[in-house]
Amino acid sequence: MNLQKILTIVSLFIVSLAITYACFITNCPPGGKRSLAPESPKRQCTRCGPSGVGRCFGPSICCGASIGCHINNKYTAVCFTEDYTPRPCFNEGKVCANGKGICALDSTCCTSVGCFMDKSCQTNQIKGSTEERIWSNYGD
Repeated sequence: MNLQKILTIVSLFIVSLAITYACFITNCPPGGKRSLAPESPKRQCTRCGPSGVGRCFGPSICCGASIGCHINNKYTAVCFTEDYTPRPCFNEGKVCANGKGICALDSTCCTSVGCFMDKSCQTNQIKGSTEERIWSNYGD
């Protein structure tokens, strides 16, 4: 019985260690498992949306200039795979005013957990653009 207790404790320790080490989400703390070594090549985020015209900005966010931003729908299903990739991805673009996201669309900033209006992401696109129509119900 003493051996059984020891095996149980060792098993629990191994499971606990595996759970705390397995940080596969895109917002792991800096210096964690997903931090890039200086020599590691950067990888663009997965393509998503209809015909692959967007990029994943989080596990349930897909944005692209011609499709707008889709959150938690059929176009974002492929974005869940980013959580299981050991190397984090990046999207090219201007850093938002808060310094925590990337300008995904005209006046729209996205992080791995959501998107919001951000005037620092404003471009000189004409009124009535796809992005403006998609976000028109959300206000500033």
